[in-house]
Amino acid sequence: MKTKLLFITVSLLAATITIFSSCSTSPSTDEPADHGMDMQMSSFDPSGKNIVSESTDAVLYRQPLPSAGWEVQPKVLYSKRPGATKDDKPTGSISGVVKHRWLRRVPYVVYLDPIDDAEFDVPEDNPLMDQKQSTFVPKILPILVGTTVDFHNDDPFTHNVFSPEGEYDLGNWGQGQQKEYEFKETGIYTQLCRLHPQMIAYIIVSETPFAAVIEAGSDGSFALEDVPVGRHGVRVWSERLTEEQIGKSYTVTVRENQAASVTIEP
Repeated sequence: MKTKLLFITVSLLAATITIFSSCSTSPSTDEPADHGMDMQMSSFDPSGKNIVSESTDAVLYRQPLPSAGWEVQPKVLYSKRPGATKDDKPTGSISGVVKHRWLRRVPYVVYLDPIDDAEFDVPEDNPLMDQKQSTFVPKILPILVGTTVDFHNDDPFTHNVFSPEGEYDLGNWGQGQQKEYEFKETGIYTQLCRLHPQMIAYIIVSETPFAAVIEAGSDGSFALEDVPVGRHGVRVWSERLTEEQIGKSYTVTVRENQAASVTIEP
């Protein structure tokens, strides 16, 4: 009888220990508790980002949920392509023509004045200014402020790049080599070569990515695409223009999905 009672007591004690152990064990971190987020979790791709909307100018990405704290909602971030404004505003275009006597011999560039409350991304790929047959190619390179430019030597002899306005000298390098420089401030930067004084080019650094180069000998026409709707100032630059001509701004109004026109006669 005593043996039987002892067996029952030990069995009850073991069952009590098992129940206590099961209740005190914390949930596995590998399987988070269900808080009604299954649909959101399954919507994310293996890369960790899920595109929730896309247009020609911008892409919206959704961040994945954190590994803990499922009550936090996924964030929506804005990632803009070069030229897209922060607010993804509606856009139109500007088409026009530059009329000036020196256009038959030298290139010109048109670009927009700064746009209020607009932010732009620099291009992922650096624009290139090459050195071929002792000539800078292209002769005029318009860029967005903050852009890094690659300078490449394609000639079978040594070249150099320096700028009096930028107060930089990238040194000398041989064929097939290149160096780079980041333009952190707006302005017109003359590009020269200490080894070949006849070489000259210009980099125009502005606060928007909207610019067009008009080649020498052309009819002077140009087009600026995906320009935000609103009133804008258009400027023109050439090595043959005076300070007064360079300082003049031509006002144009851009409407959604329409082409505004402007004639520039410095």
